[in-house]
Amino acid sequence: MKNIFAALMLTLVAAIGVEAKELYVDAANGNDAVSYAANGPSTPWRSLGRATWGSTSRTSPNANEAARAGDVVIVAAGVYTTTGSSTRFTPAYNPANSGNASNPITFRAASGALVSLQLSGGAGAQIGCKDRNYIIWDGFTIDEATAPRTSDTGVVDFFGSTGCEARNLHLIGTNSSNNDNHNSIRIEQSNFTRVFGNEMHGLRTLGIQGGNDAIIMMYDANDTIIENNTMYDAGVGVYVKGIHPGYTQDRTIIRKNLIYNMTVVGISLLSSHYSKVYQNVLINCNFGLNFSGLSGNEPRDDTFQNNTVHNSRQSGIWLRGTSNAWSRLKFFNNLLTANGETGINITFSSPGDLQFEHNVYQNHPLGFAWLEGGFRSFAQWQSSFGRDAAGPASMVGNPLYVNAGANDFRLCTAQGQPVASCSGASPAVGRGVDVLDINGNGSTTDLIPAGAYITGFEVIGKPGTVLNNLPPAPRNLRITTP
Repeated sequence: MKNIFAALMLTLVAAIGVEAKELYVDAANGNDAVSYAANGPSTPWRSLGRATWGSTSRTSPNANEAARAGDVVIVAAGVYTTTGSSTRFTPAYNPANSGNASNPITFRAASGALVSLQLSGGAGAQIGCKDRNYIIWDGFTIDEATAPRTSDTGVVDFFGSTGCEARNLHLIGTNSSNNDNHNSIRIEQSNFTRVFGNEMHGLRTLGIQGGNDAIIMMYDANDTIIENNTMYDAGVGVYVKGIHPGYTQDRTIIRKNLIYNMTVVGISLLSSHYSKVYQNVLINCNFGLNFSGLSGNEPRDDTFQNNTVHNSRQSGIWLRGTSNAWSRLKFFNNLLTANGETGINITFSSPGDLQFEHNVYQNHPLGFAWLEGGFRSFAQWQSSFGRDAAGPASMVGNPLYVNAGANDFRLCTAQGQPVASCSGASPAVGRGVDVLDINGNGSTTDLIPAGAYITGFEVIGKPGTVLNNLPPAPRNLRITTP
């Protein structure tokens, strides 16, 4: 009996010993000599490295003294400096331990605190996961001017990871003179990554209007969720780019993001399978959406539903490649309005295996679509190519936004009732078919409004984003298509 009791006590002690806890970091008042066990609100560590590596040296980590599964590391206001790893894939603050699905490790800026991460030397990603799992980075500010990245990566890098997350970050880019993959967040060979609630901007490639200066770039990544972010002033917002031999890039979800002032495209899908892109607002981009069939892993089984694409300088949707490159792509319930040239630009000979239905188009000065080497009318698009004709049929006309001039792209209806500032109900109400069941009622055949705002109460972009004071779009930029 004594042996049984002793075994139970040892089990209890062991369980208590690994119990998750809150850990504290304070650059002004901390002490890195404090042990893991002694760390608390009044005895914080001084450096973020002490919390992530378990020591003050990245090259000599101590997993027993570092944040563990279930721990939350709360970082006080201040500037935290380390040297860069000067490698593509390993962040400077790569944790010594992984979390798990039930107990992630969370590194969080204290509530309301400005926590700036900088490099005193070297370069490379600051935060992320390299061969680590279930790590959350929450609330930090990284300015590339004081935290330079290396070529072909971002200031946040997820590589070989599962279940990691970038949340509530403020990521500020810089101009680059190299046409490399210049990113804020890079996701590669990683699964179940989530990017939520971030503000990211300022990535430009000087003298080159390429697509590699993308705020979020993905390679070989599965089950990624990118939602409720605000992205602006870059080449591309989200670029689902490449698949290397032996890998896949499946089931990406891109939803409820506000993306504006992109010199190339808002969202670009190059190697993307089974992706769902819905309820995004794309404003003042050269092209709103791009699908490219040029990679050998062309998009297939992707759905672009209930997005609002406004004031694209060339076209709302740009499709390039060959018609046999596509498989089962759907474009349903979208609003493409006030585009500079055409609603749709297709650079191959026919629409191929593309489904366009239940969309609303408005104001395309040069023609509804560029197809088969010329401008085509909406009537030709419907009759000759059999697109946008299924009931309730798509239309060309004014969708009646509440106030497009003030960037309010809600429809003139809210829960079925006209908005007081509107002269009537929007013709986009009831025009969409919810093939993705984004209203969650179990039906994929029910009618819903077209556009990003289905109820009028959705949060689009980083929570708290004010849409009525967006900076002006860059002008005199043009991408020449074949």
